[in-house]
Amino acid sequence: MASRLVSRIVRGVFLLVLALPLACTSSVREASTRLRSVPERTAIEHRDKVAVEAALGHPDRVRVERPAEVWQYMTKRCVLDVTFYPGPDQRLRAEYLESRGADGGAMAITDCLMSFAGEAKDL
Repeated sequence: MASRLVSRIVRGVFLLVLALPLACTSSVREASTRLRSVPERTAIEHRDKVAVEAALGHPDRVRVERPAEVWQYMTKRCVLDVTFYPGPDQRLRAEYLESRGADGGAMAITDCLMSFAGEAKDL
């Protein structure tokens, strides 16, 4: 009987440890993390990481694919990927932007950027 209880406890702890990374991942941006105004594409393209973070906030996910680094932003309406490559000065700069709708379909970058503003929080 005691060994069965210990077995259940061990199994429960194991499942809890497996589920922990899922609880720590961010989902779509809520109104509290949205920006107050629509960021301009020109505030992102060819800018360094500091400028992009100032324009869009902290990325939801970061993926390093040397020499590139991809920052991913998610809203209820879209996903925006900002890809940084080293510039002539070797500082990473946003050289490629790609957006898609939350359903995986096509979405213009300007439309996706509009969903970052507080006014678009319920869309």
